[in-house]
Amino acid sequence: MLYNQYKYVNTIKEKIKCRTAIKPTKAKHVRHPKTMIIINDFIVEYNTKIGFYLIVSCETISCPCCSGILKPRGKVKRIVIEKPNEKLDEKRTYVLQRYICNKCKKCHRELPNFIVPYKRHCTDTIQTIITSTEKHPDVNYEEETVKRIRTWWTDVRPYIIGALLSIKEKYDIDFTYLDPSQNLAKIVRALVNANLWPCTRSVLLTDP
Repeated sequence: MLYNQYKYVNTIKEKIKCRTAIKPTKAKHVRHPKTMIIINDFIVEYNTKIGFYLIVSCETISCPCCSGILKPRGKVKRIVIEKPNEKLDEKRTYVLQRYICNKCKKCHRELPNFIVPYKRHCTDTIQTIITSTEKHPDVNYEEETVKRIRTWWTDVRPYIIGALLSIKEKYDIDFTYLDPSQNLAKIVRALVNANLWPCTRSVLLTDP
């Protein structure tokens, strides 16, 4: 550690000698933002040893940011609240593949199409809640959970409509004819793979 010359502070009663340390500057580690990709063609395998479900992809997707080649880089766990039948809700842990782009060096998590980014409940449950006109839809969840999902959808829906228009203008692919609430899985896949899915509430206040 380096020290500068002694500094003297003069006071009325005494002279105080102090020294201040100059800390060496360290190079900051650059962390690239993490994004996601969604796949439709996959196989779900249950691993009895670890008790987790493995998602095995059967398709190849390029980087949604720069169209670069994605290379595997570890795996991550994701807990999803599913509804396998009418009476029982179940939390399942899935092991997802993580990739890194060889061009832009961004990391991407590979999600199956029944997972909505940053949401705990599966796509079918969310779609049932946002399409139901009843105060208490036919799902076995607390009222606060239903209210929270509907509030999220009210906030995100205008952004989704604008993002679909952006995809149509940029890629000449039309998804605007789809009702977002009735085709949630298709809409989420289109926005995520175009790198347009909002990650924070502040994004919803800006144009896509």
